[in-house]
Amino acid sequence: MESRRVSELPSVEDAVVQELARRVVSRVAPEEGEIFDIVRDAYRRDPQRLTSPGGGRDQMLGFGVEAAAALLTPLALGISAEVVRHLTMEAVGAIEVGDRLRGLLRRRRDADPADGQATPAPHTGDPEAAPAASPAPAPPADHARIREIVLTRCRQAGVDDDRAGLIADAVVGALHHDG
Repeated sequence: MESRRVSELPSVEDAVVQELARRVVSRVAPEEGEIFDIVRDAYRRDPQRLTSPGGGRDQMLGFGVEAAAALLTPLALGISAEVVRHLTMEAVGAIEVGDRLRGLLRRRRDADPADGQATPAPHTGDPEAAPAASPAPAPPADHARIREIVLTRCRQAGVDDDRAGLIADAVVGALHHDG
């Protein structure tokens, strides 16, 4: 049975990872644009085999190990997956904190309805049934933490400091690109 570690990601998350990686590659190594899909497919089949030293990359991609080792695409895909997971966990945490705060405020209002206001109905978790409130602006992504994630992955892959900084800048920039 084919290894499906990366392809088991939910399709939306997988699409976001691929788009982020594609943007990073286009900024740092635009020459890889033409082979991005081929390398991505090989990476999805077996990320370890494509990113570990040796690992049969020449057979997987049809060209030498030295050329495969120099590719940014596998590294960008791994970094993108880790950054997307970090941002997802950050968002889930923010939602959980918001839910706890709403529950606390609701209990407080329920305990002291002396303000002349009707006690609000409990929130069921259904966005359509949620009380109307102006949404809080989304906090900006933690750029320092994202840079740290990228720089750590680059160090693990043996990327020199200048290139690692360039990749980190590209990831942060790609996250804020609208198009």
